Amino acid sequence: MNVTHWMPGVAWDASFTIAAESSNTVAVNIQLKDFAGNDLAVTAAVIAYISTSATGLDVGTISGDIALTSSGDGAVSTLLTHYAWLLISEADGDIDVTITDTGTTTQYLVLVLPNGKLIVSTTLGFA
Repeated sequence: MNVTHWMPGVAWDASFTIAAESSNTVAVNIQLKDFAGNDLAVTAAVIAYISTSATGLDVGTISGDIALTSSGDGAVSTLLTHYAWLLISEADGDIDVTITDTGTTTQYLVLVLPNGKLIVSTTLGFA
């Protein structure tokens, strides 16, 4: 039997708004969403990492210079320098981050949701 259970207050999906690169930085707005696709209305946390593939499966060739920091909404805690972060939203499910890298590798921001689902952004646009 395939049954999906709705979990209130848990990030089930996310959307990204990615600004153009400026001086080796890219601003990213993340909106966490609930099971019904609505903007999350509570504070929530997700794990994030950078991938070099659109599937989110390749993290082996990431630049050692990459950094991800909070840029207003929500908070960022480094789990593994240059590789993994804990992102905590505001009470409206919003997280704003700035990603800095001096490299030119095509990169994607990947979120690991509480249900194990990976949400992969479009390319971050480092050139």
